[in-house]
Amino acid sequence: MRHKVRDLVRQGRGIARTKALGQRGPITAIVVAVALMIAMSASAMTRTSASASGGPAYLNQKLSTQARVSDLLDQMTLPEKIGQMVQIEVTQVTDTNSSCTSQGGFNLPNPACEQKIFIDNNVGSILAGGTDIPVDTTGQNGTGNTGKDWANEYNAMQTFAIQHSRLHIPVIFGVDAVHGFGHPYQAPLFPQSIGMGATWDPSAAKAGGEVTANALRATGWVWDFAPVQDLSRDNRWGRTYETWATCSCRPMRAPSTRARARSWWTLVRSTAPLRPRPITC
Repeated sequence: MRHKVRDLVRQGRGIARTKALGQRGPITAIVVAVALMIAMSASAMTRTSASASGGPAYLNQKLSTQARVSDLLDQMTLPEKIGQMVQIEVTQVTDTNSSCTSQGGFNLPNPACEQKIFIDNNVGSILAGGTDIPVDTTGQNGTGNTGKDWANEYNAMQTFAIQHSRLHIPVIFGVDAVHGFGHPYQAPLFPQSIGMGATWDPSAAKAGGEVTANALRATGWVWDFAPVQDLSRDNRWGRTYETWATCSCRPMRAPSTRARARSWWTLVRSTAPLRPRPITC
């Protein structure tokens, strides 16, 4: 959104400048006309590339990311754009009842709920909460909640969303993997960030982040709401244990090393540590 707003500001400034330049004479007018022709040619090239590939430009991997994103946004309706900003619990998709109200548990996806959520409501993101544990997805009377079960759930929902949605936009799957991907059975766990910070060992924090990132990538649930790049000021706050320390005099540099080890889907807001008021340790 930041880039979009900036582009709009630049466009507005460009319009104002065009009006001013137009009064300076024919040479300026020619320059403006040439600029417009170049812009129109670039747009035409994008459309040509799209037609040459036999599909829309945003699906053409040979085009630049900017061109693909611009083409996709141009084709999206307002409800589709709104849906991309919505995240709901996975149990709504797997509810055994067609009302899709998170009452049935983390089962296999319900096609009726997939249609309602991904297609009719254009939802762009799914969240597995702290107590969401998938059932056996293998059909072999397994215990459920294995890494394979998590991957199977992802594959089923993602396949439905891509195949049946109008623009075939993938869904983002989010999970709280704060100190390891703690949901699947026998997944590696690490100390909470407050404990990792107490080690004063950046390499330990980095290793924990790498293991967590690998586990998430293996299952498809790659939007991780961690690490929390913050320092605690009051231990009455319920999330104190997810911060690195209470002191800013030596932040251990673990936040930056661990964040780099994370999946690239990690929230952008968690890639830069805060700089609170220094205090005496």
